[in-house]
Amino acid sequence: MNLPTINCTNVTKAELITELNRLYQNISVLEAQQKELTAELNYVLTHDGLTKLPNRFSFEQMIVQLTTNRTDPLGIIVCDIDGLKMINDTFGHDEGDRLLVAAADILKASTENDFVARIGGDEFVIMMSGCDAEKAENVARNITTGIFRYNTSEQRLSITMGFALDLEIDRPAIDLFREADDNMYREKLHQHKSSRSALVQTLSKALNRCDLFQEDHVGRMQDLVSVFGKAAELPDHKISDLRLFAQLHDIGKVGVPDHILLKPSPLTVEERNIVQTHSEQGYQIALASHDLAPIADWMLKHHEWWNGQGYPLGLKGEEIPIECRLFAIADAYDAMTSNRPYRKSLTHQAAISQLKEFSGIQFDPLLVQIFINIVE
Repeated sequence: MNLPTINCTNVTKAELITELNRLYQNISVLEAQQKELTAELNYVLTHDGLTKLPNRFSFEQMIVQLTTNRTDPLGIIVCDIDGLKMINDTFGHDEGDRLLVAAADILKASTENDFVARIGGDEFVIMMSGCDAEKAENVARNITTGIFRYNTSEQRLSITMGFALDLEIDRPAIDLFREADDNMYREKLHQHKSSRSALVQTLSKALNRCDLFQEDHVGRMQDLVSVFGKAAELPDHKISDLRLFAQLHDIGKVGVPDHILLKPSPLTVEERNIVQTHSEQGYQIALASHDLAPIADWMLKHHEWWNGQGYPLGLKGEEIPIECRLFAIADAYDAMTSNRPYRKSLTHQAAISQLKEFSGIQFDPLLVQIFINIVE
């Protein structure tokens, strides 16, 4: 730092003292600003910008500190937000960020002066010095209660937890963290079925909000594809996947504007093109989740036509998965026999006539006959 020089010629002692005081004050201000900038830089380096929690760097420093200087029992809880990638892909990253902040707030409120950090995209850790089993259970219970209260209005946050405890003070902190992390992933496997259920419910609610006719349609479709699938001699696991597909086949419509979905008159060409993007959107959403991956291909192809004039790929005949061919017939029948904003429902016989008319054009002719035998 270059300080201004003082011309001492013809300067009184009082003036010199005044000038020196001013310089000292400037130096003090500069030192204070430097300390403030250093503190801000240190905060940025050690904290997550979104949740304001300590970050991975801080966590690694804490691991080193506890490895070299620990005299108390240690408990570690590793927490992972379930389905965050799916939420980001379906509802946008703003929604995902909102969940991350909510999770951070719940974790902080569930502990008492314990170290809570965000150590990955969807992963958090709680490190509790002087911990025993009772304290760990209380913290886990507090987290569960916090999630429950949050979900009474939002109904989306789900967190899986894994825990490890060292009462004997004889294990390295990093080994304890790895055990908690392993336990968390093991818990994810145990909760796979319920997590899938929660995910499906979340997506279904989002779809019901954008399509007022969806809920009744889903129930009828699940019944139709179950019976149809058995008649077409599909294996049980395929029928189970078909029921899931019936529930979420239009999930891509969450990206279609309401004024198009609920339009009481026929769609324009441009509006129809927008609606048709839902197949590809649904495919991307399903791919983002391990639980929905088995039906992702059906999401993409269930609007293909037997004669190759469907969308989005223009597949033809048996290039189209049999599940999609089967589903298209059941879906068309239910759509025709149900009221829509732009038309009244057709009678059963009129719907059957339409299926016959488009047999070999839009629909697999063999499957059309099987379906007619069922509903007749």
